[in-house]
Amino acid sequence: MRARGSFLLTVGMVEKAVNMVSPAIMAAMDNDTLKGHDLHIVVMDPGLRPHDVADAHGAILYERSFGVPANWTCPYNDFARAKAFASWRTGLPTSTIRQTMPYLLKEIDTLYYGSAVLDGIVVGTSGVQEWFDEWVSYLVAATCRALCIEAMQGILENDTHSSFFWERAESGH
Repeated sequence: MRARGSFLLTVGMVEKAVNMVSPAIMAAMDNDTLKGHDLHIVVMDPGLRPHDVADAHGAILYERSFGVPANWTCPYNDFARAKAFASWRTGLPTSTIRQTMPYLLKEIDTLYYGSAVLDGIVVGTSGVQEWFDEWVSYLVAATCRALCIEAMQGILENDTHSSFFWERAESGH
């Protein structure tokens, strides 16, 4: 069973975000900006921290592959997870870790970069050029952030002081 994490960023919301940015990813693949058509995306649960789970795998909220994983020439899923785990652990994108803080790398980390850390949302991507892996990661993270802000706006607009915040305060929890 997965630990409880973010209230707003759910698997369904991340799926919506990835579906929203997929046309941009596919266009970049189709016009040969991206070096291939294989890609893996990992989104960590922003409501979980290392002390909340037995290992980083328990904090994965969502994964999605583009292309046919059985035909991949590299384990892009493993690389994407390693990028996401390093960023989740440090709170830094892997480009920053590799370029300016390589002393934060652990033996289990990949030397490739291609992740995003945006206001606590961590996304790791692998499969194309590292800078475009990072681009995809930031697209997904920014879209997740916007969808969560939209969801919170809906909660606040409909709040009758019986939302989850108020119920906990009133019940003493």
